[in-house]
Amino acid sequence: SSDVCSSDLVVSLGDSYSSGEGNPHNGKLIKVGPREAAGAIVDQWVSDGTAINSLKPNVLDMLSSYNKVKDKWKKAKAKVKWLNKRCHRSKYGWPALVVTSLKENFPNQRIQFNYLACSGAKIEEGILGEYMGIDPGNRKKPIESQIDALAKLIREKKRVPDVILMTAGGNDIGFSDIVKDCLLGGCAIGGKKGNRSTDVSKLRDDIDNLDKLYARIREKFIKLKIGPNRVFVLQYPDVFRDADEKIQAGCWHLTKDKSFRWAYRKVYVPMNKKIQQAADRYNWNLTTAVGRRSNMASFRKHGYCVSNVIRPKYKRWVRRLIPSLKRQVDVNGIFHPNVLGNEAMARAVQAKVDRRIRSLLKKQ
Repeated sequence: SSDVCSSDLVVSLGDSYSSGEGNPHNGKLIKVGPREAAGAIVDQWVSDGTAINSLKPNVLDMLSSYNKVKDKWKKAKAKVKWLNKRCHRSKYGWPALVVTSLKENFPNQRIQFNYLACSGAKIEEGILGEYMGIDPGNRKKPIESQIDALAKLIREKKRVPDVILMTAGGNDIGFSDIVKDCLLGGCAIGGKKGNRSTDVSKLRDDIDNLDKLYARIREKFIKLKIGPNRVFVLQYPDVFRDADEKIQAGCWHLTKDKSFRWAYRKVYVPMNKKIQQAADRYNWNLTTAVGRRSNMASFRKHGYCVSNVIRPKYKRWVRRLIPSLKRQVDVNGIFHPNVLGNEAMARAVQAKVDRRIRSLLKKQ
């Protein structure tokens, strides 16, 4: 039939890897050098409570370079464009791309999309609890939790979503901050302290705690009568490799390969393992990212240190530090999938979501 059969409701929950962080809707806004770029990360360290007198002289020099351009950059930041500035939601995020493909693949269906994912969101603060947002500006009132927004949507629509797309857990263990710290030699390797070392014992506890946090999400889904066949969870993509699939960090002069290898083994792999265990335990639909046989194995040739100039065949799918600053005038985009990376994530999950919609059509 050429008539619209029904409508399908799609909701995106989660963090920056679902919001499309790193991909604002504008081009380059500022010029950035390596020292100012590094200084922007150091400035974030100081904002987070790192004592200035604990920083090494070369790191202080970076901070000084950044401080010279800081006020100028703030004016440019007002020009950054998002679907939602407070949450850095982007039309280039993989959930939005999945919905675009659904509309093309099922032209007779009316696809309704609610984008709730928010950059910086944790499971406790963002998904299950209130959150100020990654860019609250002058606002003092937090955003309602994504679960509360979802419950309100269900009451309004008088139905549960047909598809829920989600990434969650990375911010609860500080994944993004740890990898940023590795850029400036702040990884905790063999107990040695860098510029700002990771608390390894806390990291282990945070990773172990993910089990309880995923259980709490599942409890909320049960309460809202959202069955596991409606939930599509993605592991975090492998951003650490070059075009030869080697974990290396030579594209950033302050980072050593062993820093990236440490972050991969001690942070990335255990985090994704917890996601897989939760998906297996609760029968959620899982899109995998770890290993050569994973659904997102193609990421392994397109990581952070791939050179678009030296190896043009293997385009980089990950947002680097300087491009993040040029486009969104902050460091939040670093290590997130760029547009090509989000397209790859969308492709990895698309067939599963399409099958879900087809199964619903057969029941009509």
